[in-house]
Amino acid sequence: MQISTSPREQYPALVREVSIEPLAERPGSVAITGRIAALEVVLDPGAFWVARAFDGTRTCAQVAEMLARDGLHLGSEEFVLGIAEHLAEVEIVEFFEQPQLSTLPAAWLKDVSVHAPLTHRCLGCGRSCQGHWVGPLDRAFIERAPEVHRQMQAMFPDLADIDDPLERIELGSRPVTALVARGPDRSCIYLGEDLKCRIHARLGPEAKPLLCRMFPYTVVLTESGLRIGVSPRCYTYQKTWKGDGGEIDEVTGVSRQELPAPLLRVVLDEPTRVMLDDLNTPLFAFLQQERELLALLDAPETTLARLLAWTTSQLRGRELEDFDVALFASALPAHLRRLGRAMLEDERAASPSPSPDSHGDRLRRFSAWLKELGPRSEVTLKPDDQAYGFHVLAEFVWIRDWGDMSTWGVGILVVAVGLIVAGWYAAEREDDEDAFGMALNVWMRGMGMFINVTRLFASGEEVGRLLDLATSGSGSAQPD
Repeated sequence: MQISTSPREQYPALVREVSIEPLAERPGSVAITGRIAALEVVLDPGAFWVARAFDGTRTCAQVAEMLARDGLHLGSEEFVLGIAEHLAEVEIVEFFEQPQLSTLPAAWLKDVSVHAPLTHRCLGCGRSCQGHWVGPLDRAFIERAPEVHRQMQAMFPDLADIDDPLERIELGSRPVTALVARGPDRSCIYLGEDLKCRIHARLGPEAKPLLCRMFPYTVVLTESGLRIGVSPRCYTYQKTWKGDGGEIDEVTGVSRQELPAPLLRVVLDEPTRVMLDDLNTPLFAFLQQERELLALLDAPETTLARLLAWTTSQLRGRELEDFDVALFASALPAHLRRLGRAMLEDERAASPSPSPDSHGDRLRRFSAWLKELGPRSEVTLKPDDQAYGFHVLAEFVWIRDWGDMSTWGVGILVVAVGLIVAGWYAAEREDDEDAFGMALNVWMRGMGMFINVTRLFASGEEVGRLLDLATSGSGSAQPD
């Protein structure tokens, strides 16, 4: 294209023809080609994560600023600009004079890995379309959203007062576009009273955003390539996780070529060290821990005590064999009551009258139960519930879904507490076979918010005292 302004002022984007191949012999590094297949460039981890940010929405200065905000201090504006210009010379990157909605390629990695068979088919419960905005949306849907909305308005009068179905928000450090959520249940505007998607019903599944067609499957990019796993926020996954597995296009209707741009889930604790071929870097240490944990969760003989002992070992930096789960559990109710009070206050403010058995209603009932939780000590996990809980945790680890939970060790601990809590909740509802899965789902959705993690554990010192109590009997059962 004809460039009339300086590349420094323009918006670099990976071309849609890009192909990226992770290098097994150099974890974190990739071989990348663009429009000219014969011109291959090898990028080390630092350069690759810079290139990964070229999605057409930011200048090089903004890319450098975004990476720094995310804790990836990979270089100055000049460094980022140099990578962009070099990749533009071999037609892997192109510059735009105006910001793009997103030009990130969809099917840009050759290999896709899964940890467990892809078994879930959406049962249409509708609750995952409640309680939040639906996004980030893919570029193709954003472009056709006005026409989709006009068609839906012609069929559903309740949409007449909504001129724009899209909402622009900040997700971490990047701008994204989502569908508007409204009403006491904060439902997607296209969710019908029968809790079914009205776009799906009237225009067909292909008319929906990719995110909706894929849910609960999540596509993430890690140092070792592209992964697909299940989000722990699906209400009906407990019913399908033991089913027959299939390919991604079979279970979602989304072909490999249509896959959404992956979420970036890379671990670079010390980027300057990770960029060296050193087997003792944090990256290699983390990958080893990740493999160990997934193997532990897959082993049928693993107990909750063993899982918590392993997690505590990682947090403490020393090997531990014993973990007193009962003593640990006895200290949790005070923390959980504090969490329940805060969550209940939030929900009352946001959802004054949610529909019966909606996500908001379930969240409120669960929060009220936490608020009144009495003394506990025994952990009441049924074998099937533990197996499902460990499977959910494995998927959580696989797609690195700990988000704002401080560290992945704290994230694992928070999910383990969720297993204990869901077990208590289900024990009081023996006639409800879905009680454990429902409680665990509400827990996982609630703990996806950083504020709720801090309400459960107000400080690192609180976590430390709980772990000391369970491993040496010297901690405190009372939160700050």
